[in-house]
Amino acid sequence: MSERSQMTGFNDGNTTKTMNVVTKDDKRQGLFGKLYGGYGTDDRYTAGATLNNFKNDTQLTFLGMSNNINQQNFGSDDVAGISGGGMRGGFRPGGGGNSMTSTPSGITNTNAVGLNFSDKLGKSGTFEGSYFFNDSHNSNDQLSSRESFRESGSQYYNEDKTSNSDNLNHRLNMRVTYDLNENNKLIYIPSFSFQDNSSLDHTIGQTTNSLGEIINQTDNTYKSLNKAYSINNNLLFQHKFEKIGRSMSINLDSRIRNTDRQNYYEDVYQDSLTQYLTDEIDNTLATTLTYTEPVGNSGELSASYRISFNNRDSDKETYLLDPETQERVFSPQLSNQFQSGYTTQLPTLMYSNRSFGKFFNIGVSYQHARLNNEQVYPQEGVYHNSFNSILPTAMGRLQFKGNINMFFRYATSTIAPSVTQLQNVIDNSNPLFFSIGNPELNQSYSHSLMLRLEKPNGDKNTSISNFSMVQMTKNYITNETEFAEKDTVLAGGIVVQEGTQISMPINLNGYWNISNTTTHSFSISPVKSIMNSSVGLGYVRRPGQTDNTSNISNTYSLNLKFSLVSNISEKVDFNTYYNVSGNRVFNSIQSQSNTSSNYIMQTVGVKANIIFWKGFVFRNDTYLEKYNGFSDDFNSSYVLWNMSIAKRFSVINWEKWSFQYLIY
Repeated sequence: MSERSQMTGFNDGNTTKTMNVVTKDDKRQGLFGKLYGGYGTDDRYTAGATLNNFKNDTQLTFLGMSNNINQQNFGSDDVAGISGGGMRGGFRPGGGGNSMTSTPSGITNTNAVGLNFSDKLGKSGTFEGSYFFNDSHNSNDQLSSRESFRESGSQYYNEDKTSNSDNLNHRLNMRVTYDLNENNKLIYIPSFSFQDNSSLDHTIGQTTNSLGEIINQTDNTYKSLNKAYSINNNLLFQHKFEKIGRSMSINLDSRIRNTDRQNYYEDVYQDSLTQYLTDEIDNTLATTLTYTEPVGNSGELSASYRISFNNRDSDKETYLLDPETQERVFSPQLSNQFQSGYTTQLPTLMYSNRSFGKFFNIGVSYQHARLNNEQVYPQEGVYHNSFNSILPTAMGRLQFKGNINMFFRYATSTIAPSVTQLQNVIDNSNPLFFSIGNPELNQSYSHSLMLRLEKPNGDKNTSISNFSMVQMTKNYITNETEFAEKDTVLAGGIVVQEGTQISMPINLNGYWNISNTTTHSFSISPVKSIMNSSVGLGYVRRPGQTDNTSNISNTYSLNLKFSLVSNISEKVDFNTYYNVSGNRVFNSIQSQSNTSSNYIMQTVGVKANIIFWKGFVFRNDTYLEKYNGFSDDFNSSYVLWNMSIAKRFSVINWEKWSFQYLIY
């Protein structure tokens, strides 16, 4: 449960599934780890090391890796000892906050190191801290084919894009827990991240009509230099009164994010060179006060109040450069200074009841949110809007006859538009796909319902479960798209080619997301294995608007999974599996009403770990993946095979060494 729930016993629904591994006192000593390396064809290589030093409550872990085989994060077994814890080119401001980094498309060369340290602070406190560094280079060659459905006929776009990016990030996380006494506890969780990203994209694109005639085309280069940092602080004070179940807590949290971008765009057909300089600041300060009171023998009442202030500033300067002399001319039509403030007040009242075989809580919040947008350049404008929302919630777990368990959760939520969506300045960094913000956007409001049913049977070693989810969103933020009917030159020399798509975010009702997954497993005694199967169904209804005509995109999905998992012995572990998934997409404004887009993905695989003669280990991971899209050009099929032989033995106080010969 969350920190507040663990201390007060009031389950607020913020839970995370965890496994608590407790080691014996005499085993909390020693130095152990692993060192590995591999080299193969096409100069492929991988190398890494993990080193752990445990001494009673003091733990120190070092991790490192370097490879060019697209492994970008440490494996789960590597981090098992670690506790706590308008842009192109895939750049994300601020980097990550833990050991994981985002996984872009393409091929990535990675160099990464990590440190983790934890220890007791006297008799009443603990300290946990980690530092991770990643330096990666990504190459991605991408072919895209897009069909846009219009009332006047389809429009086709084909693109060949080559991207290269370098990304460097630092992530520092700490956690200090201190028990002032048996009734008072203080928790401080700070984190810091820094990211430095540079990318270079070359794009060749062409738009044609249904007759194959060229409407517009581009041959452009886009260079991006980005730096960002993020500082987060969270301070929690908890107090338990003498009466069991009565408590109070105060939570203060703050976030400071700053992003600086320098982007350069050059187009061969237009003989133009543009420089974009953007500085974004996103600061948040919030506090939450909570009080809990026991009600009867099994109930609790919780009252809380949260207030949050979020300020976002974006300053975008755009210059037109002479390709030969590099002389800069300021473009006011492509520049913008924008400020946005979002303040929320959220009083909440919740009741929880826990008794034998059941648990439930119900609550309601009243959210008053105020969105203040101010544009100071190129045109002055002030936009104010306030939102008053009732946010009910309910959650429970029930036990029925026949060993049937049911868990349900109903929740409501709101999402404010981002500063990029609010900023009404033209973004022409892709000459065939313009975009502009909308300062009059409203926040979205969502209802979601989740239901899970489970029936395990330990005597027969079988289980069956069903998971269902429904989400509906009001004022869903989507895009309105228009197509330029002819070549146009806007004020400031902005060229809009015929067929260029111009999109702007708008609010529309009618978004639905429905899914259902049924899972069944049973044992097969003759081969001492377990058969698992699951069937998943999904439906997404997404509203949009094109050329002032409403469009509903309906996506239907099906997913089937089958796997045979061994349970033969401690020395034999295998998993064979087959997955197939497919999508069908229908658009309401499509000219052929019965035409659909089909996507089918199939995967067949075998994993095996076998321990045999004198501690030798054989590992194998082989799978075939086949994809069928809407045209032969985008169909693909390939096999990946990883195999290794390892020998385990102990030297001095090292618990495990492993030498592996890898074949790719």
